[in-house]
Amino acid sequence: MNQRSKNLVLLALSNGSEKSIEVQNPANSTRLPCSEPKSILCRNTDSEVQVSPSILDDPTTPQPHPTISEQDDYYLEKQGNSPSFLFAANEMNEEKGDDVQTADFSGTDSGDEYRPGPRSRSSSTSSSSSSSSSSSSSSSSDTSVENNISYNENLIHEQPAQSITKPRGRKRTRNPKTWKKNVAKQLKNSGQAYISVKSKKLNQGKTMGPTCTSKCRLSCAAKFTEQKRIEIFESYWKLESIERKRDYLNACTRTLKCAYRRIKTDKKYDRKENTAYYLLNENKDIRVCKTFLINTLGITQRIIRTVIDGKAQNDGFIPPDQRGKHGKQCKLQPEVIQAVKDHIESIPKVESHYLRASTSRQYIDGGLTVAELHRNYCKIQKQHNKPIVNYDAYSRIFNQDFNIGFFKPKKDRCDECEAYENASEEEKNKLRDSFKLHQEEKGLSRHEKDRDMKRCHEPENNTVVFTYDLQAVLPCPVGKSSSFYYKSRLNCYNLTISNANKQETTCYFWHEGLANRGAIEIGSCVFKYLEQIAFEKPGCDVVIYSDNCCGQQKNRFVFAMYYYAVNRLNINSIQHNFLIRGHTQNEGDAAHSVIEKSVSRAKNAGCIYVPDQYISLIRGAKKTGKPFVVNEMNFNDFFDLKSLEENMNFNMAKNVNDCVIKTGDIKGIKFTKNSENYQYRTTYKTINWEEAKAIVQPKKLRGNRGNRRIEEIDLKAAYNNKIPISERKKRDLLQLLEDNLVPRYYASFYNNLI
Repeated sequence: MNQRSKNLVLLALSNGSEKSIEVQNPANSTRLPCSEPKSILCRNTDSEVQVSPSILDDPTTPQPHPTISEQDDYYLEKQGNSPSFLFAANEMNEEKGDDVQTADFSGTDSGDEYRPGPRSRSSSTSSSSSSSSSSSSSSSSDTSVENNISYNENLIHEQPAQSITKPRGRKRTRNPKTWKKNVAKQLKNSGQAYISVKSKKLNQGKTMGPTCTSKCRLSCAAKFTEQKRIEIFESYWKLESIERKRDYLNACTRTLKCAYRRIKTDKKYDRKENTAYYLLNENKDIRVCKTFLINTLGITQRIIRTVIDGKAQNDGFIPPDQRGKHGKQCKLQPEVIQAVKDHIESIPKVESHYLRASTSRQYIDGGLTVAELHRNYCKIQKQHNKPIVNYDAYSRIFNQDFNIGFFKPKKDRCDECEAYENASEEEKNKLRDSFKLHQEEKGLSRHEKDRDMKRCHEPENNTVVFTYDLQAVLPCPVGKSSSFYYKSRLNCYNLTISNANKQETTCYFWHEGLANRGAIEIGSCVFKYLEQIAFEKPGCDVVIYSDNCCGQQKNRFVFAMYYYAVNRLNINSIQHNFLIRGHTQNEGDAAHSVIEKSVSRAKNAGCIYVPDQYISLIRGAKKTGKPFVVNEMNFNDFFDLKSLEENMNFNMAKNVNDCVIKTGDIKGIKFTKNSENYQYRTTYKTINWEEAKAIVQPKKLRGNRGNRRIEEIDLKAAYNNKIPISERKKRDLLQLLEDNLVPRYYASFYNNLI
């Protein structure tokens, strides 16, 4: 047995296992007999670790694969044959190297090998470079199980410590200890040399001074050796904290009661009491003179005076350090502060893309910074001969009085996971059950999505799987001049649909002068895509995945469109599964990342003046594989789904068991051809779906609401002409034309906006 095999055996024994251990090595093989027949198999390779089931069942035995912690991404629970346990077992099998068919969902510009979900261990290394760009918008927590397994294997294989890297957090960690001013302050309080942050000068460290002269009546030098003085000096400056130093000096000073004192009748101030000074030597308080104390500690008389005065004013207690906290700083005038706020409020802002309903945070174009805002503010104030605040004051107002970010997030973090992560231990105990359920639902939804993605590639399979997502708003025009950031601009919308069967992405593009971005627009684009699927693959079953935005796709209008499509188009069934809120990353995010990179390169090269330029950038964003297919939507291409729902009187009130249907709780909904009922579920843990009648006769007809037959209903156009934009936005766009920031060549486009 070589040294490495011995180390593996010692590692297994150190874990507390008394079961037999078999170590397989490419060079030799050694079996260690033990009392029990069952064994742990540890192969000395970089790809496999096998564990016997008995160890997994024994709660006292250390697990080779770490169970999920409170902050990990997957929640794996051993519950017999429950869906959660089956999911966990399947995920671990995939991690052991099961071959999975890869697919390109047009989310990368580096080839046709993109596949969503957990990567197989056999292909993780070979495809790491190609998946890095395509999975830039996927959450790092998606691979926490894989990282944990790899971490244990590295421990077993005795990999170097530097190969285990800590996953990067969402934001940089606030570490005040590394700030320049705090580093300089710490060095100063420690008596070491430091460079001043303001003057940039080098200040020498503290040194111990000479003893008092031989004429000292206390003979201080004879009572302390030089070595003892050095020890006192070093101990004093090791305290670092100025409060602790003052407490030490307070213990060294005592009020001296004189036997008699001469009193003046015309005194202006009361004479202060005398002070005696003491240092500890061999556990005895030895009185020393003031000069000896100051020189031994390497301090000045001012520090001694501060301690004595503070002691006299606070009944013997030393007050805390009030430098910078006295409240007497110069304050800005209210009109000056209001000018700063007015400047910040004048910048057009964009709301969060995914969590508009649950967050008030707004965003400014990512090309700006606080420093750039302050420079623009200074220019405006100088033009009007008004007072200007410095950068620190501007930044403080921006951060304290406003909830504004600079980057529109590609995906917002899950608020439930974030709340659990920041909760105290007592609060975590209360939230633990709901958090575990949330993690389990997330894992099961992703597992079902990955299963459908694989199943659609099987031979003779009649299923079409696709995901869709609306990209974050693309503003237009975009230029390098700072004036663009202070003008309201035209919002452009791009809905991406990623087809797992064809391994391609189709985009539907329009701007706010043509249509909005609600359920009508999203449902119309999806219906057009369903028409294309029915033509290319008639009689198929469609499975759709998306996020949980109720205003766009999780509502009665889109559901009515599905019921209409499955009965009017050559499609057998339509099933829409909604990913768990906060964990809705899908192939659309990867496609959006590629598009945003292309747009970013275009911004560096020049300007984007009209929406048509975005269309060209999207078409050419993907450099390899199938390019993005872009459909330019006009105002008359959108269908009035609200009128469709009214004509059908689609039921979203109660199911067949007379139970109330809560739209927000729906995790999946399914429509089947020639069926009067539709099915829905509120959890991924069950295989039984609830049923509800699709069309219900109203008790009293109101307006156009009724129960017309599907064959009699035709989709009507939602818009008869272009929709108007706000007056402020049109005024700002025309102002950019007048200032020649947008070339006059594009004037006809902006003048035609209603």
